Amino acid sequence: LGLTFPEDYGAISGFRWLAANVLLVGLANGYIVTVDFGALIKMQTNNKLPDRVSAMGTTKVFNEYLQDLSTFSTVGGSPRISCCGDCAVKIVSRVGTELEVHAEINLDRKPTQT
Repeated sequence: LGLTFPEDYGAISGFRWLAANVLLVGLANGYIVTVDFGALIKMQTNNKLPDRVSAMGTTKVFNEYLQDLSTFSTVGGSPRISCCGDCAVKIVSRVGTELEVHAEINLDRKPTQT
C-alpha cells in the first residue's frame, strides 16, 4: 500500500491517529490530510484496494506553513486537533473528512528560518 501526497503540499510535519482508524497527516505547506484506514481495510477485504491511495479529505489550514499537530479530547469527548504554523495556533475539529477551525491564536512573533 503506497500513500502519497502531491509535492506542493510539502513534506510530512507530523501525524496523529484518531479513533476508527483515521490518520491525520500534517504537511509542511499548511495542509492537513485525513486518511480513513478503516475504509481502506474494507476495500482490501473486498479485493478492491488500488496500488496507491489518495487522501480522503484535504484542508489547507495555514497559508504558508504547518509546523506540527496534536490531538486532544474536550470534556464532552469530542476530539480536537491543535496545530501550529504561520506564527499562530489553531484548534480544529473533524467534520466528516473536512476540518473546521474553532479558534485561532496569533502569536506575537515573526517566523524564523531553520
